[in-house]
Amino acid sequence: MTQDSILQEVLEYMIPLIHPKKEDFYSKAMDIFDYIDAICSLAETINNSKVVPLLKKLQNHCELMGLMCSDILETEDWMKERKAFLELRIAKALAICDYKHGYQILIDYLDDIRTILSDYAYKTLKVISGKNFKKKRTYWEEWLSNEKV
Repeated sequence: MTQDSILQEVLEYMIPLIHPKKEDFYSKAMDIFDYIDAICSLAETINNSKVVPLLKKLQNHCELMGLMCSDILETEDWMKERKAFLELRIAKALAICDYKHGYQILIDYLDDIRTILSDYAYKTLKVISGKNFKKKRTYWEEWLSNEKV
């Protein structure tokens, strides 16, 4: 067994165990934020398409999808921002594993009203792709459509 296959087995074991309820995201004892972040780091280490279904499963289990915000009135709940960051972490891991939808989530977040999240998305895209289109979404989308991801 290779190190990657062992790490993949760890992910296959861990992800089904994570079924957070809404209140778990507020609990310091549960620390679900750190668990999900660690899983994403592990997936980035493995860096292959075999972990994509596992990351998508994690995203679905934890309802970490569609959390991008374009309305200032939606920014009052700090927990939505934390969950949105986890959506970005999963997107980063997916992109590193060459899954096109991971890149698309990062590109979508370039328009997020929360600067910390849009900056994270931009810096992540820049590092992973080696390109620098600033926060110009149309350029990133054009790049993505031409990439063999």
